[in-house]
Amino acid sequence: MRKKKKKSKEKSKIKHNREILGVIFLLFSILSIISLFNNKTGIVGIILKKTYFSLMGFGGYIFPLVILVIGILLLMNKLSVNGNIRSFYLLVLFLCVVTLLDISYVKEIKFADRFSMALNLSKSGFGGGIIGSLFGYVLLKLFGSVGSYIVITFIGLISVLLFTEIK
Repeated sequence: MRKKKKKSKEKSKIKHNREILGVIFLLFSILSIISLFNNKTGIVGIILKKTYFSLMGFGGYIFPLVILVIGILLLMNKLSVNGNIRSFYLLVLFLCVVTLLDISYVKEIKFADRFSMALNLSKSGFGGGIIGSLFGYVLLKLFGSVGSYIVITFIGLISVLLFTEIK
């Protein structure tokens, strides 16, 4: 009987932690979304906006939506706090999008030039930012432009299939 109570208490605690984490994700995503379009979110909002655009370029508009989806999935009990890899698939899909954004704006050039061009584009909310530039550079070196589009498309497709658990 004691084991049953202990297990039910642990399940309740995990459920409670998942819900709190889901609410935190929702709060963070809403603050992020508002800070992208409004300067009335204070210092934190300004830092979030600059960080998102520097790291992700146009993907800075998409990232808060990824956080929002993860928060909603946590609240709906579709993701667990420990051990669920579905949020990882969502992040891989996001990285594919950011890399595609970078490759579409910045073609094959030296890494230092590519990096500075990515930073300039990201300040305007374009390209894939620093993250997209890093992945884009590696993929372009390994596969060229056409091969990179093909590889990214298939990685994105696999991520969608794994995330949605479609068989």
